[in-house]
Amino acid sequence: MADGLFQIIIEKLDKNNFQVWKFWIMNFLMGKGYWEFIIGDETKPPLPKNPTQQQIQANKTWHEKARKVLYWLSMSVSNSMIVHIQDAKSPKQAWDTLVKMYNTDTQAHKMQLKQELHNLQKNKMNISDYSTKVKNLADAFASIGAPVDDKDLVAATLNGLFGTSIVVRETFPNF
Repeated sequence: MADGLFQIIIEKLDKNNFQVWKFWIMNFLMGKGYWEFIIGDETKPPLPKNPTQQQIQANKTWHEKARKVLYWLSMSVSNSMIVHIQDAKSPKQAWDTLVKMYNTDTQAHKMQLKQELHNLQKNKMNISDYSTKVKNLADAFASIGAPVDDKDLVAATLNGLFGTSIVVRETFPNF
């Protein structure tokens, strides 16, 4: 990809890695000086009925830069994600579409993970497998930008081990 995007973006955006992708692409665009196209600070200069050569050039420059940012965005998403941004008229519109889509998915995913964590039972798993499962759930929460509070993690873990809550204790162990 142009300007070393392949060196920065290791994984293309898919339905499972939005928070990591967002961090990478945000820092890439900031480093290249194009983040303003995403947050809307760099807007298309208006062209009056009889524009000056300078106004025409400013408009052309804006379009070239905006196309570059849209190109980087499109090259950093998986093929199945292209459909969501292919008709975007600006980098900001493409970005806002992806953020809205993933924030909605993130809320649903967060609810699913909460249910999994609170329903998790050790049952016939060995303690190593059980603690790995709890850690994987905690990591999944962190990956969507919703880390689990240590006390909640301990309570859910102990509940899954013993089938009862210990929230009545004054001092709470750390996970």
